[in-house]
Amino acid sequence: MKRIIYSILIFLTVVTIAGAESYYRNGEIIELQKIQEPRVLSADHTQKEIMFFRTQHGTKVGVTNEILVGCKNDVNCIELFERFNVSEFTKLTPEIYVVKVDDNRSVFTLSRQLYESGSVLFAHPNFIKKRVKR
Repeated sequence: MKRIIYSILIFLTVVTIAGAESYYRNGEIIELQKIQEPRVLSADHTQKEIMFFRTQHGTKVGVTNEILVGCKNDVNCIELFERFNVSEFTKLTPEIYVVKVDDNRSVFTLSRQLYESGSVLFAHPNFIKKRVKR
C-alpha cells in the first residue's frame, strides 16, 4: 500500500512540474502556471506574442520571447551567448542585454540555463507590466 501511495505522489509531482514554467529571481526558483492562450500585441509597428502566467504567489505576468540578462563584470556576454547559440541580442548597458529567443526555444529554459551557467547576475523573461499612472 505504501508503494502505491509513494508511486502516486511521484507521478503527481512529475505531472505538476511538467505543466509549469519557471525562472530564477534572486537565486530562488519561481514557478509559473500558464493561464490563457497567447495574445498578439502590436506596438511601434512591431508585433509581439505575449503568454500569460500566474506566479506561485498569485501575480499575473505577461511574457514575450525576450530575456533580460545581466552579465557579471568579468564575463564576455557575447561569448556566453555564442555558447548558448543566441544570435539576436541588444546591448542596453555594458552589462545588461536583451536576448531574443527564436520560436523553437523556450524563454524559460534559456533563462534558467544562462543563470545556472554562473556567468550572469540575472537572466529572466522580459515581463510585460501594466501601465500605471503616477
